[in-house]
Amino acid sequence: MMNTLLIRDSFEGEDMARLRKEFPQFKIITLDEGETVHKLGMEACSQIEIMYGCALSEAELNFLPQLHWIHCDSPYLDDLCMDAIRKLGSVLITTTKEENLIQVGEFAIGAALAFSKKLFDWEIESRNPEHIDLLELRKQMWKIQGKIFLQIGLGTIGKEISRRAKMEGFRVWGMQKIASFHPECEKCLTPDRLPEALPQADIVCLAMPREEPGPSWFDKEKFSLMKNDSVLLVFGSGSAVNLDDLAEAEKKGKFRGILLDAHFSPPIPKNYPLWNRPYVIVTNESSIYPTTFEHRSFNTFLYNLRQYLHGNFSDMKNLIKTKSV
Repeated sequence: MMNTLLIRDSFEGEDMARLRKEFPQFKIITLDEGETVHKLGMEACSQIEIMYGCALSEAELNFLPQLHWIHCDSPYLDDLCMDAIRKLGSVLITTTKEENLIQVGEFAIGAALAFSKKLFDWEIESRNPEHIDLLELRKQMWKIQGKIFLQIGLGTIGKEISRRAKMEGFRVWGMQKIASFHPECEKCLTPDRLPEALPQADIVCLAMPREEPGPSWFDKEKFSLMKNDSVLLVFGSGSAVNLDDLAEAEKKGKFRGILLDAHFSPPIPKNYPLWNRPYVIVTNESSIYPTTFEHRSFNTFLYNLRQYLHGNFSDMKNLIKTKSV
């Protein structure tokens, strides 16, 4: 009996042909958008070993007794029943990274420079040129050299942003769990030193792993420690930031500028006060674009499928930590 590979998201024709040619040992079945696995019937579901897709409910999981691996064709696990999967402890999860690092680095530094040079103030003031105070705006512009750029999180995104910041002339301080030498950072600090670093930083950039959401630890206390007229940039997982505390601090005039390009789940409500503030930019993970996301997902899946068939589970790319399998 052939084991079954379930495709829940569409492939291009040439990709499907390549999959069938390289892996003839699998029976490949597909589901259209909106259809549940129950449509396939109990016999077919009992043979599904691998699923390609980013959505699976707990009810569907219970219908797939032989499921051993899910490849999620996005970086996010919001639509997978992760609690049930972790409790089951027998299903591997891999994801597709969406980190177009060059674009993310350009985006972060573009925002940092725009806030540094007060470009948004210039834009606002230029609407009323008869009232513009050129001297005052010029006095408020930063010289980059000597400004401290604190990069919290030195994963792939944080490393690229740090590299770009160093190239521009910022003094880059990095922060990660283990203090060690980092080629892009003047200093590399551990989280316990955050209270002493925040009051010195001119720009604070968070880049926490998107696939590992956690509690909102960057809160009122952290905002109070930041310099007045400092800049906050947020990438990766938005769950690290307490939005209510951020909105309150921003309302009091704490920041020179804020950029939120992180993954927020649930999304920031449309009527949330941060949307309407003049120095807050919410870009909804636009920094990665343009991207060739779909083809990258397929190539990652092919690579992982080869590792899976040889039992090299630890060599699979973007493997998410669940219970041991």
